[in-house]
Amino acid sequence: RGIYANDPARGYVSAYDDNAPSWANLAERWWSYFAERPWLSGGFVWTGFDYRGEPTPYSWPCINSHFGILDTCGFPKDNFYYYQSWWTTNVVLHLLPHWNWPGKEGQEIDVRALSNCEEVELFVNGQSQGKQAMKRNSELKWRPKYAPGVLSAQGFNGGKVVAEVKIETTAEPAAIQLMPNRATLAADGKDASIITVAVTDSQGRVVPVAGNKIHFELSGPGKILGVGNGDPSCHEPDQFIATSPFHTKPVADWHWKRVPDVNGNLPEIGEAFDDANWAGANINSDSGPLEGEAKAVFRAKINLTDEDLKARSIQVNFGMIDEDGFIYVNGQKAGESHNWQDPASVDVKRFLRPGTNTIAVAVANWNGAGGLNKGAALQFEEAAAPLDWQRSVFNGLAQIIIQSAHEPGEIKLTASGEGLKTSVVKLMTTAASPP
Repeated sequence: RGIYANDPARGYVSAYDDNAPSWANLAERWWSYFAERPWLSGGFVWTGFDYRGEPTPYSWPCINSHFGILDTCGFPKDNFYYYQSWWTTNVVLHLLPHWNWPGKEGQEIDVRALSNCEEVELFVNGQSQGKQAMKRNSELKWRPKYAPGVLSAQGFNGGKVVAEVKIETTAEPAAIQLMPNRATLAADGKDASIITVAVTDSQGRVVPVAGNKIHFELSGPGKILGVGNGDPSCHEPDQFIATSPFHTKPVADWHWKRVPDVNGNLPEIGEAFDDANWAGANINSDSGPLEGEAKAVFRAKINLTDEDLKARSIQVNFGMIDEDGFIYVNGQKAGESHNWQDPASVDVKRFLRPGTNTIAVAVANWNGAGGLNKGAALQFEEAAAPLDWQRSVFNGLAQIIIQSAHEPGEIKLTASGEGLKTSVVKLMTTAASPP
């Protein structure tokens, strides 16, 4: 989209209808063939959208196919208007390319009109470049000399102007525009708005060669699902995932005692139970100390500070509980484990307090050697650093998708970029209707 010369080094195919892989045809060629034969039902366009994988005609580092009618964001390429001309009854007049060609003043530019008008006349800065009759299912071509200003065209049916279009040479990037496809969302945690991000000049015209990087900030009852720009050679992430720093404290000095059962009201799991006479337990071993059909309670204490408890979440992690385990913190049941092959992890922050804390695990082993094994530790997860959602525009455009949360209210999206006027858009989430 917006590329008008093949560029293998950068991984771009021209948007002119001049390129097709060996197993396919140009849009005009295949459609003209079928349109002239009413006894044929039609053809197959591969594809409606560009898609990830199968980069064609260039391989990696390209990341997607190039021959969709729309790019991966759903932005139309120029050939979109060719199909619209001959597949709809709309009056269509579309010019390509853009008219930003610094350094090419006085050089010929390949200009084309995609239209279903009977005739089209082209102008450069108001001077006619000639009127041409449109052959059905075709396109029109001119080669005017480039001069900054206005490239325009008029479409005629029956000798009367029925369509006009103009493309202007823009100034430098100056601002950001945010254009949501929907401004009101249901507060159901599912509804979404697709927002077009455009870099414009000081007059509000999209700069067709802009590649500025845009940063996004979101507040209110919603979240960012992803960003994109339709660039088949862009390796910027579509999603930014929060990573939270964490640290651990080993839970050591374990003791254990056999019990007849792990169900019911075991006094051994109580916070104040005296386990001073219990045997020491090496829970860092790979197996044991229980034989088949044996049951036991394992206990340990750990001291925590007020600073420890400021963590966003605190989990107790066990390398292995073999086989069934029931986990208690300060006498309160915190969780269970029933798969000896996987480590066990339980969120225990709500059960903890400053000072001494007791962790008890009632274990039932059924076959072979089992018990509490491969170590235990508390994991303290800190608050994640704010995400810097960002995306470079590709030939002036990018996209961001916002999803509602479950609360009604106002979502505020702010977009900023170096040297660009910041833009803000507000979306409203309303209470979802009951099913």
